[in-house]
Amino acid sequence: MTLIDRTAYPKFKQFPNPKELAELYTPQSAEIKFAKSKTKSHEGFLSFMVMLKSFQRLGYFPHPELVPIADKSQRNSG
Repeated sequence: MTLIDRTAYPKFKQFPNPKELAELYTPQSAEIKFAKSKTKSHEGFLSFMVMLKSFQRLGYFPHPELVPIADKSQRNSG
């Protein structure tokens, strides 16, 4: 069976490992500079970065409710 991230409609992995998170979602300095130039608040900056990194990974803008939220308590409970 084809992996979902190799289909025409990729989705976020349910349980990405820390290495994947760091490699795929850590913003580069140019991305941070760009986002800061387009936003006026910390909330706007965060939203902009989440959408930018999501688009880079998926190739489309997901609905904000479909973007998984990192929860530190889940990482520490395993």
